[in-house]
Amino acid sequence: MNLDNGAKFSFIIFVNNPFFKNFTDLALDSAPKSIYHFSNLNKNIQNSELLVSAGTSEEFVGGDDLIILKPEKFYYKQASSNPTVFIQLKDFENKTIIDKVVTIVNNELSYFVDVTHYPQGRYKLFIDGSLKLDFYADDSLSGKNVFGIVDVYFSGSVPPAYLLFDVNGNITEKTYFIKFKKRKTIWKYLIVLKFKNTINPDDLSLSYPDSSNSFTKQSTITLSDGNQAVPFISSSEIEFSDSTIQGIQLKKTNGTGIFEIDNLPNASYKNIKPDLSNNKVFSEIFIYV
Repeated sequence: MNLDNGAKFSFIIFVNNPFFKNFTDLALDSAPKSIYHFSNLNKNIQNSELLVSAGTSEEFVGGDDLIILKPEKFYYKQASSNPTVFIQLKDFENKTIIDKVVTIVNNELSYFVDVTHYPQGRYKLFIDGSLKLDFYADDSLSGKNVFGIVDVYFSGSVPPAYLLFDVNGNITEKTYFIKFKKRKTIWKYLIVLKFKNTINPDDLSLSYPDSSNSFTKQSTITLSDGNQAVPFISSSEIEFSDSTIQGIQLKKTNGTGIFEIDNLPNASYKNIKPDLSNNKVFSEIFIYV
């Protein structure tokens, strides 16, 4: 295989599962028209695995991998009190492809970004030395529900461990990794008093099978259908898992109609309630008694 130095293979990632962001710990409030970008230029070896995600604080995909998807031609605008600004546009290998002084008109910078004569890919726009925009330009992705891009480079910028060729120019097999962390949520059981509406909420308790978690009873609320519900909220987040947590128990003590319900259903990743203002995500589980 004859590949010129600087060649790049790009792989587009589509996600078919509509609940993918629910059960992975990805941002639920990401900006519109943003995608995840992965590359073998990211030197991120953890546990002997060649990760192509950017964040080195942990092995999972995170906010460092999220960038804005832009067309190959667009205007960048911002207010400026300076008479001129110095603009630089760099590619992902940190090569400067545009540098010029731009005059400010009516206290506003309006700069026409045009990368149609350059390869589709990731670029960074600097103004007076400060990074202002990190974006991926590719008109072919417009209107498509793209989750992410994996760019595999063949150049001297690739870290040695990630190179796909040996010193003799022979292809070497590499395994690159993209890892997603499971989401953790605060579980909120809603005990709906539909059939036993005379139950005193003080007689209800909900227990976790071990000391790693506990459930606190909240004040009774009225649901939209008029039924009363007693909320129980976990003291800490619980990770989504393929394995069911056994032994979560609801008890009714005192008075008449004492009962126990063992092995309450677990939270479903299909039903999460983000509370973005408090940086929390809840899972609601309705139990009718």
